[in-house]
Amino acid sequence: MRHEFARITLLTILASYIYLFMEWLFFITKPSFLTRFSILQSIEVLATAPLFLVLVTVPSLLFIGLLTTTTRKSWRAKLFRHTALLLPALIIAATAFLLFENFTYTLFGFNVGLSGGIIRFIYALLIILLFVCSNQTLHRWLNSNLWNTKGRIAFFFVGTLVTLSTVITVTNYLLAKVPDNTEVETHSTLKEGLDQFPNILILSADGLNATHMSAYGYHRNTTPFIKKILPESLLFENNFTNNSNSPGSIGSLLSGKLPTNTKVIYNPDIFTSIHIYQHLPGVLRKKGYRSADISIRHYGDAYDLNMREAFHMVNGRTINEETTIPILEKINKIFEAEVYFLEQTLERIKGRLFHTFRIKNMVNAFSMVTQKKKSIPDSERIKQFFDFIEDSPEPFFVHMHLMGTHGPKFFPRHSTFSAGKEQDNKWMDDFYDDAILDFDDNVREVVQHLKKIGQYENTLIILTSDHGKKWEANQRLPLIIRFPNQQHRGLVTKNVQIIDIAPAILDYLGLEVPGWLDGEPLLLSDAGIKKPIISTIVKQRDWINGLSMASNYNAPFYSLHAVSVIIRDRFYCLSLKDGQIVSSEIEGHTNPLDENEVPSATKIKNFIFKHLKENKYDISSLQ
Repeated sequence: MRHEFARITLLTILASYIYLFMEWLFFITKPSFLTRFSILQSIEVLATAPLFLVLVTVPSLLFIGLLTTTTRKSWRAKLFRHTALLLPALIIAATAFLLFENFTYTLFGFNVGLSGGIIRFIYALLIILLFVCSNQTLHRWLNSNLWNTKGRIAFFFVGTLVTLSTVITVTNYLLAKVPDNTEVETHSTLKEGLDQFPNILILSADGLNATHMSAYGYHRNTTPFIKKILPESLLFENNFTNNSNSPGSIGSLLSGKLPTNTKVIYNPDIFTSIHIYQHLPGVLRKKGYRSADISIRHYGDAYDLNMREAFHMVNGRTINEETTIPILEKINKIFEAEVYFLEQTLERIKGRLFHTFRIKNMVNAFSMVTQKKKSIPDSERIKQFFDFIEDSPEPFFVHMHLMGTHGPKFFPRHSTFSAGKEQDNKWMDDFYDDAILDFDDNVREVVQHLKKIGQYENTLIILTSDHGKKWEANQRLPLIIRFPNQQHRGLVTKNVQIIDIAPAILDYLGLEVPGWLDGEPLLLSDAGIKKPIISTIVKQRDWINGLSMASNYNAPFYSLHAVSVIIRDRFYCLSLKDGQIVSSEIEGHTNPLDENEVPSATKIKNFIFKHLKENKYDISSLQ
C-alpha cells in the first residue's frame, strides 16, 4: 500500500508539472502577461507555480488514502488505486485536451468555445476518451515492470523538480519585498454635511460621445431622461479619456492612475506590483463598502485585469480574498504572478469543460462585443446590479459598464431614428443614436429603482463613458454627477479626465486622497484648467485564441503605440512607430485656447518624451 501510494503520488506530481509546463509554453509563445517579464522571471513562474498545485493535489491523495483505509482490507488497495488514479488521469486528459484545442484554433480558428450541437457532443466524447485512455495507461504503468527498472530514476527526477521548486519558492519568499498597500488606509472622518457614507454608482456606456447626447446640445433628443436630471446635477462639458480602449480606460477609472504608470493599456496587460492593491475600490472596501464590478469579461473585468482586494463580486463571480492568516496574505502578494498564472490556467480548462458538458456556456470574447446576440445583454447587467444592492446591508459601490453603444454596429432595442433603415455600413449615426437612447432608458430604469427602494437621495451617481466612438481619444465624453441631495449643481467648463473621478469621490466623502493617485479632485475650482491630459492609444489589434490583443506586443512599448496630449481644445498625437506628431482641434469644446497660448508641436513632443522616461519607458528609439 505504501509503495503504491508513493507511485501514484509521483504520477500525480509529474502530471501536474507537465500540465503547467505545457500551459506555460502556451502563454510564453503568445502575447500574454508573461511577455513583459524577463526570461528569469518567467522561469521563476514556471518553477514555482507547480509547487502550489502539488501542495493541493498531494493532500488530496492523502485524504483518499485515509478514506479507503476505513474499508475492508481485501478491497482497500484496489479501491485506493482506482480512486487515487482519477486525479492524475484527469490532469493528463486536461493537458492533452488543451493541446488539441490550441492546435485546432491555431490552424483552423476553431475551438470548443465556438462549438454547439453535434460538435459539442463530439468534444465531450473526446474528453471522456482522453480521460479513459489516461486512466488505463496509468493502471498499466503501475502493473508493469517499469517501476522495478526505472522507478529510482523517476523518483530522482520528480524529487529534483520538487526540490528545485521548493528552493526557489522559499528563497523568493524570504528575500522578496511585500508590496506595501498601507497607504490606502484613510481616516474615517466624514465630510461636513454627510451623516453617513452614501452609496456610489459609476454607470458608464461604451464608446459614448458627448456630441451625440441631447444633454450636451445634440440636435436629436437622444437623452431625454438624463436631460431631465441635469438641473440637479453637475455637468462637465469637457471630459476626456486616458485610453482609447476599454481595458486601459476602465483600469484608469478604477485606479485613478494613468495607463503609462500602471502599464495597463490593452490586452494582455494586467496590473502588477503595488498597482494590484492601489485603487479606488480597495480604499472604499476598507471603509466598509460592499462593492461590485458589472462590466465585461476580458476587456473591462477588474479581476481579469488582476485588481486584488477590490470588489466582492465581479461579473457574477463572488470574489473571496479575505484571509486572517498573515503567511497566506504574504504568499498572495509575493507570488502574485504565479497566482495569476494558476488562476488563468485553471480558468481555461474549467471554462472548456463546463461548456462541453453544458454546465455553463463558455464566454466567447469576440461574440461578446461584436455580435447582435451578445453573451450578456445590458438588461442582464442591470438585473445583476439590482440583485447585488438588494443583498447589500453596507453602503454599496458599483461600477457598471453597459455595452449597447459599443460599435462598429449597433443593435438597439427600439428603432426611433433608424426606423425603416438597414444597417449596411459601420458606425451609422441613426443606429448609434438609437443605442444612446437605449442607454438613456437604462439610466431611467436604474434611477426609478433607486427611488423605489428609497436609496436615490443616498446615492452618488456618476454617468460617463470609457472612450470615444471609433475608439478615439480626441472626443468629449459625458461626465454627469448627481450628488445626494443635489449638493453640487451646474456646468463646469475646465478640462477633466477619467483619472479625476477616483480622487473626486474620496474628496467628496471627506477621505484622504492618497498620494499615488494621478488624478485631481474634480471640485477644485482651479484644477485642470491648463493641465495636459495624457491618453494612450492602441491602433492595431490581433485576434489570438479568441481574444483581441495588441499587435506587435514587444519591448519597449508593448501595447502602447501612440500617446496623445490634450490642452484645452487642442489635441496632439505622437506615433511611437515613426515619431511623427499630428494635431487638431476638438469638436464642440466650450473653453478653447487663445491662439497665443497654443504650444508648439516640438514642445508637446518633448513633454511626451519626458513623461515616458519618468514612467520608465525606454525612449532611445524615438530620440
